[in-house]
Amino acid sequence: MLSSQHVTAVIPVRAGSKGIPGKNMRRVGRDTLLERTIKLAKRSPYVDRILVSTDDPEMYALAQAHHVAAPSLRPA
Repeated sequence: MLSSQHVTAVIPVRAGSKGIPGKNMRRVGRDTLLERTIKLAKRSPYVDRILVSTDDPEMYALAQAHHVAAPSLRPA
């Protein structure tokens, strides 16, 4: 909560990447980039809710495992 306002963090991730294909599911140490982002958002004292918006079923499943998935996959 920030100044008595609820804060929702939206993490937009997509399957395609022109520079580094699959970068959001690449591991950096123990976690993928997406997992690191989710964990950092969960540690923020200002964020009340986290949503991961993605068009990729694998990333969506990972977000569900961390209980931060949007209600459904978004269109490609």
